[in-house]
Amino acid sequence: MKKLNIRQFGIGTIMKYRPLISSDSKYVFTIGDACVYVWIAKTGECLRLINHNSNSTDQINIVAIAINPNNQLQLCIAEQNGIINVWDYEDGILIHTIKVEMEIIDLYSIVNSGLYLFVKNTKNVYSLSRIESIRHKSSPIVLFDKLPCLPKAISFDKKGELCVFINVDGTIIYILNLINNQIKNILITKKNLSYHDKITCAQIHPNEESIALGTQSGRIALWYNFINSTNKEPTVSYLHWHSLPVLCLAFSVDGSYLLSGGHECVLVKWLYRKSEPTFRPRLGAPIIHVTSSSDQTFYVSTHSDNSLHIIGSNLSIQQTIGGINHMFLPQQASLPAANSIIQIFLRNHP
Repeated sequence: MKKLNIRQFGIGTIMKYRPLISSDSKYVFTIGDACVYVWIAKTGECLRLINHNSNSTDQINIVAIAINPNNQLQLCIAEQNGIINVWDYEDGILIHTIKVEMEIIDLYSIVNSGLYLFVKNTKNVYSLSRIESIRHKSSPIVLFDKLPCLPKAISFDKKGELCVFINVDGTIIYILNLINNQIKNILITKKNLSYHDKITCAQIHPNEESIALGTQSGRIALWYNFINSTNKEPTVSYLHWHSLPVLCLAFSVDGSYLLSGGHECVLVKWLYRKSEPTFRPRLGAPIIHVTSSSDQTFYVSTHSDNSLHIIGSNLSIQQTIGGINHMFLPQQASLPAANSIIQIFLRNHP
């Protein structure tokens, strides 16, 4: 029997936060405990850990990562304490540090627009700011000084003109117009969402005035004409395959396909505006996050069992990076004591 070679890369979860793919589609970034893993997409190998200091005793809580909008070869790593570290991820060099001095909730990057920060102040008020030029002494420009709630399921369009998020209860959708700094909220009703569902996730179309909404019932609602229309309610159509709550949604970069995942452990690829799904079944665990590469040649999904799949555009599995908790290993296994280890399964693994 061939012995399985297991390599330990680090401790902690890789599925709590959404994964990120580099602009050239060569690397996949995942947030671990106090560090970011840089994976080579083609081989599944871990290139390095960044933002990691093994000698430090300080607890570092990384909450978001984004590509530097001014330099596509740099990665911005946001810590909850208001620190943004900008790294050259290929060489593993820290370029500079930006101090926001507020608790960071999330971070998004829009090319030719800037870095968007969702933050919380000491009075528990949430706001949205933008950093246009990523430099050592950059100061955020406040766009919305008081958001109505803690934003969940955040997404932006490609141009950085619209932002969509939902409230924690999944009952209200907020649409931010970043051009004129206006905010619009739409309450979920039986008219705009059949069966009075609650929203579990949301994704704005990169190029069109459309939002995809995942629901508790498993339906995906597509909303159109929700900004400039004279009607109070948006135009709605539905996609339905999931029998359990939809946990994640993602559009391809050009918006021609919509990806969805949930508890069924199946990645569903929809032809946009048409109810024509194709499937990648038996992924092993519920899909928590999914994203598409900029060249649209592969997708990345992360799962509740702390694993990650790199899936080709034809829905074939190219690489699997699996998370194993040591409590499930036999007692005689000679492995280092740790809370979890990362394991790579290559395509030719039996």
